[in-house]
Amino acid sequence: MLCGFFFTNKLWAACYAPSGTQNITITLPSTLVVARDVPSGTVVWESGWRVGVYVNNIYCDAPGAWTMAYLTSTVSSRGLATGFTDVYNTTIPGVGIRIYYCKASCSGTAVSGAYNHRAMTTSAGPYESDIGGGPFISQPGYFVQLVKIAATVGTGTLTYSGVGAVAYYDVARSSQLTLTGTTAGKSSACTVNNNSVTVTLPTVQLRSFTSGSTSSSDANAVKEFQINLVCGQNINVYYRIDGTTATTNVLANTTGTGRATGVGVQLFKGTAGSSVVQPLNALGTLGAPITTVDNQAVNIPLTAKYYMTVPLLSSMTVGTVDTTATFTLSYQ
Repeated sequence: MLCGFFFTNKLWAACYAPSGTQNITITLPSTLVVARDVPSGTVVWESGWRVGVYVNNIYCDAPGAWTMAYLTSTVSSRGLATGFTDVYNTTIPGVGIRIYYCKASCSGTAVSGAYNHRAMTTSAGPYESDIGGGPFISQPGYFVQLVKIAATVGTGTLTYSGVGAVAYYDVARSSQLTLTGTTAGKSSACTVNNNSVTVTLPTVQLRSFTSGSTSSSDANAVKEFQINLVCGQNINVYYRIDGTTATTNVLANTTGTGRATGVGVQLFKGTAGSSVVQPLNALGTLGAPITTVDNQAVNIPLTAKYYMTVPLLSSMTVGTVDTTATFTLSYQ
């Protein structure tokens, strides 16, 4: 009878941590407000590294030990977010969670790559194999990010109960991550109170214009107005005003019977005394951020003025002036 035998030169070790398992706690933010137009994949909150309070010496009884670290079902039960390899769905629609692990010397920005800064998944590893018999110095850390994972973010509450991630040296659990706190999440945007604004400029005499000038000499030939918003907290409001132009940043008058020619309308930021032209067909900003609380009133003051679009007064004709522009908001 022929018998076959297979021998391996691997001797898997058993490891132990005399100081026990380090529990590292990270508290999630109480509120999470995500600007509506930030792109998917944007990190909207991060904890920074949270590191164990003491150095844990790990001992293994023989060479051949290996390390591993992975997420528990507490974090991973809702599955990977679509389009991501290391971000998991949460109970806030449109927001996912990513957790990094570091076994020692944890600092700086979390960047996945070497074992020392690695994004965790449900895969147990190994991260390293044949690490020897030790002793090993372990002062582990964890780094949590909340990530926008969809075009829109819904309203929801995020709470984790139990251990969310663990790390082992062979069979010895060296550390674990506990997530605490409750996060109320929602998207942040603005509501426009006056979706349609009609701005009626006063009637002016043709003689108030002169050749070689673009503005009327009639000081009353202006009209102030404003766009009124109610906005969420801590957002940057960007806006643009689009329309058909007669020349750069001047809205063209409509054509047809009874329409004036050689004249358009120019918009200025602010009140009647402003000389800051409102750009057309280009994105602008109100500054960042403009809101500090939810449901904050925000006003965008503008002024409309007549603008002579031809070089000679003789080229102008009397009639009505009627222009249209579209106001569009975006948020970051």
